[in-house]
Amino acid sequence: MVVIWFGATLGLKIMVKEARKPKVWGVPLIPWLPSACIAINVFIMGSIDGPSFVRFTVWTLFLLVYYLLVGLHASYDAAKGTEREAETSQGTNIEAGIRA
Repeated sequence: MVVIWFGATLGLKIMVKEARKPKVWGVPLIPWLPSACIAINVFIMGSIDGPSFVRFTVWTLFLLVYYLLVGLHASYDAAKGTEREAETSQGTNIEAGIRA
């Protein structure tokens, strides 16, 4: 399994080009670290007993519903706020150019 994981991750590294370099902060060791995290989580999920897996599934579904109801709404509000700020700053720049 380790050989398959390593080969698949190496294939991602070679075949998928990085879209852009992060300006301030980015995840280190892309795609190795995220790939290792996924592999570890799959191993842990395969190692737990039945009742624990049921609890895991219930909590995952609960938190997914919570995210869909609250998180997406908050993300939409934040995006609209940023959009309004950009429009306001453009309007101020245009007005300053007209007065000059």
